[in-house]
Amino acid sequence: MCLAFATMFTTVLLSCSDDDDNVNRFEDLPAAVQKAFSNKYPDTPVEDWHRNSGYYVLEFDIDRCSAEAWFNTNEWKMTERDSDFGSLPVEVTASFKNSEYADWRVDDVDVVERAGMPVIYVLEVEKGREELELHFSADGTLRKVTVDYDDDNYLPELPSEIADSLMKMYPGAVILDFDYERNAYEVEIRHENMDKEVFFGKDFKYLSTRYEVPVNGLPEVVLKSIETSYPGYEIDEAEFVSLSGGGSYYEIELEKGDKEITIKVLSSGEILK
Repeated sequence: MCLAFATMFTTVLLSCSDDDDNVNRFEDLPAAVQKAFSNKYPDTPVEDWHRNSGYYVLEFDIDRCSAEAWFNTNEWKMTERDSDFGSLPVEVTASFKNSEYADWRVDDVDVVERAGMPVIYVLEVEKGREELELHFSADGTLRKVTVDYDDDNYLPELPSEIADSLMKMYPGAVILDFDYERNAYEVEIRHENMDKEVFFGKDFKYLSTRYEVPVNGLPEVVLKSIETSYPGYEIDEAEFVSLSGGGSYYEIELEKGDKEITIKVLSSGEILK
């Protein structure tokens, strides 16, 4: 798809006049931005550039695919480039085909690289009048579904107060994504090879952290308590939840035939009512 677009684009250029009046020149960028781009993409011509949300957005090609690199005053922050479905990691394509969106039409595919963050693969899909963006990680995990607003800014604008707290609480953590809803910030991080969800209030104060725990990772006393109190039930999913005040518990989903319940259990085995 990128090659076809590049070929078409070249044909259009050849058939048009050399009117560059509306093109911003690379030489007009601040020197620090020019240097940062040249260090990131040596010997790569810039076709145009513009400003977006305070960033310098430089337009160019990577392997015959259109791309945009985002810089602040002197640092690279993000690159978004066009791709096609067939070039995605097999884990991503398999995940999409097995998802509830498998019968939606894939309208566009973007690969997004961000400084200090894992690569994400964004599929713009549509069905009827609905248009969504599906955000996949390289392992095929569908991490986020949003309405397609035609906004290519995938940089998280996380409040500095929260970012600072995260670095103190979870040194070395990588911020994967965040949302703000119901008067709370939900931040997804990867810390010590584990995905965690960390919650902050609208005042930026820490509320809680939760992450999945394998069944065989639950304390024996917790397993025995569940077996005694809920005979015949099987554990479907378990999460460990820690609270700002220092408390913690396991939130466990149980199922028995068509019945599903969620319980909270302390590490001592006490089941909270």
